[in-house]
Amino acid sequence: MSPAFLVPALIVFLYVGTEQSIFDWQVTFLLGRFSMDRVTAARVLSWFPVAIMIGRLVNNRLLMRVSPLPVLLGSTIGAAAGLAAILVIDNTIAASAMLFVVGLFMASIFPTTLGILSGRFADLSGTALGLAITFGWFGSFIVSPAFGFVAHAAGGGTPDYSRGYLVIIGSAAAMVLMTTALIRERTRGRVQLASPIGDVVRLSSERE
Repeated sequence: MSPAFLVPALIVFLYVGTEQSIFDWQVTFLLGRFSMDRVTAARVLSWFPVAIMIGRLVNNRLLMRVSPLPVLLGSTIGAAAGLAAILVIDNTIAASAMLFVVGLFMASIFPTTLGILSGRFADLSGTALGLAITFGWFGSFIVSPAFGFVAHAAGGGTPDYSRGYLVIIGSAAAMVLMTTALIRERTRGRVQLASPIGDVVRLSSERE
């Protein structure tokens, strides 16, 4: 599989896995970490998709002025840092606000990555995007269950959801590493462009 496709596809894999894990486990985490009632925790989580919608509107404007890779790097760093902050924050209001901030940062990751892929495989954009989205679904099947596995394995008889939350943070941190790999490709000035499922057919300057 072409490296030019694989790195962005892994970002999609990690993004969808991270997002799905938040939807699956954030309420449970808040119940255990802050002793919230379920209704309050659900209300806190309900602001996360609102933040994503707002963030994507802002992202559309931002990408008119800034190239995609700096936006993607800033977004992945912000999301990873925000998730780590949620784990260590002791204040309920601050943690709730930080989840909203995480949603704002995560908003741009998915569409920006797909935009980069579409630019790399202009002649096969449908195939590339379809495969990348498939990678994303696999992320939801792997990362979210890994949260539950770690939480139960670490807690023994009583699940430790704070330990499980490390899976979400790790997934977000891995997005930072993958984005850094994309930037290194651009710094080298050349990127392999090919069919996303075939051998490299040509080399070209990357324009993102």
